[in-house]
This record gives sequence, structure tokens and C-alpha cells, in this order.
Amino acid sequence: MNFYLSPMVFSGTGVNAAWRPVGIGQAGAGCIDLSVGGTPSWALLALPLHDPDPKLKRIGADALDTLSPAVKKLAANAVSYTDAITATTVKGLVAQLLTQPPIGKWQPVRPLRSGLSEIWIAGQQLWNNAGGGTLGMGGLTVGVDQLIHRADFNSRQTFRDYWMDWVGYLPLCAVAVLAAWEHPEYWPLLGVLPKTDPFTGSDGTALTTYDANYVNIAGTFVLAGNAVSSNTGSNCLAAWNGDAFNDNQYASGTMGALGTNTYTGVCTRGSGTSGYHTWAQNGDTRFRKTVSGTTTELGSSATAWAANDVMRLESEGSTHRTTKNGTAYGASPYTDTAVTGGSAGPGGFGNGASKSTITTLELGNLPIPSLMLRAAHPMAHMLVR
Repeated sequence: MNFYLSPMVFSGTGVNAAWRPVGIGQAGAGCIDLSVGGTPSWALLALPLHDPDPKLKRIGADALDTLSPAVKKLAANAVSYTDAITATTVKGLVAQLLTQPPIGKWQPVRPLRSGLSEIWIAGQQLWNNAGGGTLGMGGLTVGVDQLIHRADFNSRQTFRDYWMDWVGYLPLCAVAVLAAWEHPEYWPLLGVLPKTDPFTGSDGTALTTYDANYVNIAGTFVLAGNAVSSNTGSNCLAAWNGDAFNDNQYASGTMGALGTNTYTGVCTRGSGTSGYHTWAQNGDTRFRKTVSGTTTELGSSATAWAANDVMRLESEGSTHRTTKNGTAYGASPYTDTAVTGGSAGPGGFGNGASKSTITTLELGNLPIPSLMLRAAHPMAHMLVR
């Protein structure tokens, strides 16, 4: 796999109009956008075959290639990186750029629910931090589900002895409540999510009229045949604000009709004029982000779709997964850091009489594997490694 820094250019018309890096049209290509806010600039690009286009700045022919001083200088100048590049390989350079970005530039990669950070490009994992350090909630972390092995209460009696008695549940509950109180990101789990919507209503009804909790992020949507369809000749995404979403969230839609005038799909982290969205007609599928109204294409594929197929988009930390019936499509998973929070909803593109639709939409939070506690907590003297 060849690696480059590629300038972002606006190209295409109609459904193909979007910002994308030079060279992304090659089969098997993948990219990570390094743009700041809604201003496209540079992207990390991975290509199976070398592209001699002079606009591309090649940083290596393999992830393990050693960086020369000239390549380090080239990369630093291209993206205005003022800190010293200490990485010695291509994968190290990518990791440094994405975990230690310049101040005021793109966002650093965000950890998954497990605390692990990963960088994916062209469907391949290029880097993770499993080999050193942990990205958790700060300080020493321990899962509540592991307390049975790690608590002694500063006495001769271990937690296992307490576990055999109903009294043993009291400190466990107290610790869980105190931990949850310190971490409001868990509070949405107490709401009404997941949200399931069958879109039962009259044809032509605006989505925001059908349910005022929907907010249009870009374009508009209407009901059609007890389903939902985009209704604007451009990118369309909407967010459902009837409950609070975690940053780690998903949107899942069941395909209905597959028309020729519109694309249909789902959206995550929709807020203001930003969000991630994936949508399709039969044989043409896209994954895009819209940041402050500017849309960038992060991936595309010739995935075929049929009625009752399930399209799902998950946004977890900096990782975004697109699946059809549980199987990844395109270059999934993708790495992008531009949009960090918001709400899930429908996505799509275009308008016209021959509509592509979603018949049932499910929106929710990704599960949290384990409630985590900081050793700095007042009750953390009960926990030992």
C-alpha cells in the first residue's frame, strides 16, 4: 500500500459533487481527512498502486518504510506541522499526525468504548495503542464487573466474602451510583433510546411535521409509502433530538423501495450543519461527512442493495463502521475526527418521483462494555490492582 499526503479538491456534479482527495478514485483506495472545520485542505491517502500525479506528496510505499529527513520535512510543511516529527516509519508518522495534531488543526483520534485507540485506512488497521499506555477516563481504571477480584475494604475480609451476603451488594451499588454521577455520558442510557420509527403517515408529509423531534441538518425529507425519503437535490441528513445520544451511537435503516431519483440511508452525529452519512441506490453507495455545511466524500463502493436489506452506520470514537446486513462495505471501518457529537437520523440524496426509501429506522447508543471508575474517586481506597 502506497501512502501520500493529498490535497482536497472539489469535483463532480450532482450526486458526485463533493470534496475528495486527489487520487481517491483508484479501486481499493482509502483516505483520512485532515481538513480543519469546513475548510478542506489535505488528506492522508492510501493507494494499492503508485500514482505519479505531481499533486500527491508520497511519504512511503509501505507502512513500515523508514522516513527520510526529506520526507519528514515534506510532511511537516504540507500540513503546517510545527512540532518535531519523531516518528521513524510511515505508520509512526500517521500515528503522530492523528494523535498529536497541531494546535488549532484537526481533532486527535478518540478512543473506542474499550479505551483503545485505532487508526484505519483503506479497510486496514494501520495503528493502535494496545502496546503502550491506556486511554481511559484518567488515573487508574477498573471495571465494576471486575470488583469481585479487586476489592478488600481495608480489612481481613475480602469482597468475595461480602458477595456471599446481601450486605455485599450495598458497597457495589454505592460505587456504581457515585461513578455514574461523575460521568454524565452514561445518563442517556436511562432515556427512551433506542428509537424505532416505522414512518406511518400520509405521503408527502414533511419529516419535521410528522415528528417535530426531527431536525434537518442538510436538505429535507418526506414520507412516501409509509417510509422516509430525501426530498432535496443534494445531500440530505436529519437528526432525531427526542432524547440525548452518547457520542458513540448508531443508525440502522431497513431498505424499502430502490428508485432511480433518490438515494437513501442513515446519519450519525447530526448537529447544526454537520454529521456523518451513508446512503445508496442499487449498486452505488457513499460514505460522507458534512462539516459546517461542507461535504467531503470519505468512501464509495458498488455495493448492491435490495428491499429489506439493513444499512447500519456506527460512530465510535474516531472509528466509523458501515455495514450491509452485518457485513462491512466500502473501506469500512473509516477513521475521521471532524464531528464528535450529535444525534442519529436518516440520510439520503436527491428528490424526484422514483424514490429510494427507508421503511424502518432504529437509532441508539452503542453499548458501554463496563462502567469505569477513577482511582481518584473518594471510594477508590476500596480498589486495588
